[in-house]
Amino acid sequence: MAEVRRIGLHLEDVSQYDLAPNPIKDRDTRSNGFRKLYPELGNNVYELDALPPGELMDRARRSILSYFDNAVYEDNEEKVRHWRANFTDYQKTVRRGLLESGMDLEN
Repeated sequence: MAEVRRIGLHLEDVSQYDLAPNPIKDRDTRSNGFRKLYPELGNNVYELDALPPGELMDRARRSILSYFDNAVYEDNEEKVRHWRANFTDYQKTVRRGLLESGMDLEN
């Protein structure tokens, strides 16, 4: 099941970062629905890219890392190291077995 978490622009960001308001365009057919959905914004909208540089990236990184399991990561890294260290040996063993079975590996 997917979970949607709002990590972008929050109402408290407006005052914290002193974001400049943009008036809602009444010509936009979505304006009334937006006002009903977000009455706390009044007649204004705020642009996500008005946040300080790097803030959105930091928020995304923190959100992603909240799901990160370091133990699983380390276990996978150990498996990768094992396979990288032993791949050539496995490859030689398989090749030798195929040649001994009479398989022509040149064509």
